[in-house]
Amino acid sequence: MFIMSGKSESEMEKRAMEGSDKLQGVLQARLKDILGNPSIITGMSHEMRTQMNAIVAFSYLINNSNITEEERAEFTEHIINSCEQLVVLFDNFFDSAIIDSGNSANEIKRCNLNQLISKLMGNFRGAAAKENKDNIELIHDECTASPSDLFIDDDKASRVLRALFLNALESTSAGYIRLGYVIKDGNALFHMLDSGNGYESARDHFQLGEERKNYSINSFHLRKAIMFDLAIKLVNIMGGEIGVERNGVAGTGIRFSVPVKEAVRSGGAVNTGKVSTSEESRNIRQRIVI
Repeated sequence: MFIMSGKSESEMEKRAMEGSDKLQGVLQARLKDILGNPSIITGMSHEMRTQMNAIVAFSYLINNSNITEEERAEFTEHIINSCEQLVVLFDNFFDSAIIDSGNSANEIKRCNLNQLISKLMGNFRGAAAKENKDNIELIHDECTASPSDLFIDDDKASRVLRALFLNALESTSAGYIRLGYVIKDGNALFHMLDSGNGYESARDHFQLGEERKNYSINSFHLRKAIMFDLAIKLVNIMGGEIGVERNGVAGTGIRFSVPVKEAVRSGGAVNTGKVSTSEESRNIRQRIVI
């Protein structure tokens, strides 16, 4: 027999309904913000129409019996890419709303960060190839001094790194993108550095702070703004800090810190170390270097 621990079924249903109502309220507030902000409406409309037009156009072309198999494969790839762009746009938008509703918690798991980043780097190379940016050197600054296993919310950390990489890829046409981390004073200090030209855009977005939702579409690409917004919120949920700085002439350096627990073996059992927040980590918060 299945026994529910701690709370009755009706109590859990009530809490689920309350959470659902809260999320609905946040989404309604989001929609109200959108409807009251012409820049956001223009941006959402432009982004959606661009991707949908591509899907429709290439779908028609695929039905042409005169195209080659190579062309058919190319058109199919364009359709898939447009679908992925729409999925990312809406995923980031609604995930941000879920966080605002308070229904997203930090989920700590045991993880090998070097292995996690190596796996992400494989995905990033595929993304760069898709954008015909094979000339960009992707560098993994592996942390050789890191403990083999740490406790961290690996899913949220991965999502932040993906968002920062997509930003770097969009603003970099040649040169490098480098990703890595170090462990210091109970914190994982991550960095995403590129040799592109997107520093000013990233800096301006970070400087807006709580006014991010009122950005102008003339100043920010909507998809990038939503992506940054989500990354900042995910880092905050993990109890971390995030900031942006200039890298080289116009490149972007984004760094974020996340408290971690080290897996310590003692007598065959695995214990977790204490989490401490260093002064350096605290200083990273919304750091702007101009």
